[in-house]
Amino acid sequence: MVLVSGVFHRDGWVPGAIDPDAGPPEVLARGYAELSPDGPDHFRVVSAKLARMNHEEPPLTPSELGWVASRTLVMIDDDDEVTLEHAAAMYRALAHAELAVVPGTSHGLLHESRLPHDGGGGSDRPRAPRGRRLIQTTRRSENVDMLNMDPLGVRVELLRTARETGGELLEFDVIGRARGLRAQSHVHTTQAERLEVISGAMRLRIDGRERLLTEGESMEVPPGSPHSQLPAGEGAGRVRVQVRPAGRTEAFLERLAELCREGQINRFGFPRPVAGAHLVRDFADTGHATRPPLPVQRALAGFVVALTRTLRPYVFVDQWEVAAPAEAVFDAVADARTYPEWWRPVYLDVEADGPPALGQESRQHFKGRLPYSLRTRSVIVALDRPRTITADVDGDLRGRGTWTLTPTARSTHVRFDWQVHADRRLLRVLTPVLRPLFRWNHNWAIARAVEGLEPYARRSVA
Repeated sequence: MVLVSGVFHRDGWVPGAIDPDAGPPEVLARGYAELSPDGPDHFRVVSAKLARMNHEEPPLTPSELGWVASRTLVMIDDDDEVTLEHAAAMYRALAHAELAVVPGTSHGLLHESRLPHDGGGGSDRPRAPRGRRLIQTTRRSENVDMLNMDPLGVRVELLRTARETGGELLEFDVIGRARGLRAQSHVHTTQAERLEVISGAMRLRIDGRERLLTEGESMEVPPGSPHSQLPAGEGAGRVRVQVRPAGRTEAFLERLAELCREGQINRFGFPRPVAGAHLVRDFADTGHATRPPLPVQRALAGFVVALTRTLRPYVFVDQWEVAAPAEAVFDAVADARTYPEWWRPVYLDVEADGPPALGQESRQHFKGRLPYSLRTRSVIVALDRPRTITADVDGDLRGRGTWTLTPTARSTHVRFDWQVHADRRLLRVLTPVLRPLFRWNHNWAIARAVEGLEPYARRSVA
């Protein structure tokens, strides 16, 4: 979209530029007469309507312009009837805009900027002299990064990065209505932050004192000052932020966008516990919540991260030799219906829809040495007889198991890879404390497989 010498609010005209009673410019009248079927005299009617419209309309605000999604070129002349300040405000309010200032022209830009080689012999419209540099542009980079943070109510447009400024500053626009984490009181330990309202309004609270900032107003937050930025008024706003020095703020913003994409921000606009703990551990030196005290935040984050490590999946790799042909061993491990026969007393019961095949489902009931039993459902997702078979498992346990068989000169090498989460509530609660005991339980169960698999496979080929 291209906007040439236009306004988004009637106050953008230079005082006295719009006169409803003034006659139309002669050059426009001749152009209208050449194209309109209504004849030259009708242009006075059109001109009067346009003059009245420009005197009374439009009534748009910068915040409303902020929702225009298309790329826009805002053009103005250096001797225009629209103020340069108004054109610049329009450029700043639009999300994807470029600003072009055309030197040596007036409000009649479209008539004045025809180049000398532009054909049209005999035309008496003014032309730009040879060699004139017609357009000077201020533009946002086509590669501007837009970080979407919908769960936080905003999107962030990076304007000048740490790399572009040598680490001196980071400049970005925050567009929308901040909520959750983005609206909480926080502290930048070593950075100064300048906030300028481009459109809309914002309540800036510093050290417990609140100030309302409206369009065009700005304020600086000194390093170490607790502060919060809250939306004011209605609709979306745009706030330009400069952080000096840039520090790791850009990485922090990118992490927030990543958490939003991955569903790690809850419906209230706050990170889920594990994600929040990693934010504190990774970025507390850049910025942190005002309360509780930073040492308490670090301690809580460390506890949560340590706890999640205990909740990581169990990963087991077991290997042994079976003195039987690979085909016979494969038929035993691939068909779960045989488990109660040779994997005793672990497997109590197994049901399946038929012999092993891709997509086949089976249901297992089994136990270990500990005083509980488990029920699972498995689906075969990979099958290559007699080499490998893989099944996905859910139920009281959730994970994936893979049997891999390798024939050797005198036996078959068996490898069982088992990565699993304990989803049963009791197991999930006890995992942080009893993980070593659960591993012992697994080892006991595998020992029963080692005891029973070889005799069963040898009998099947006897």
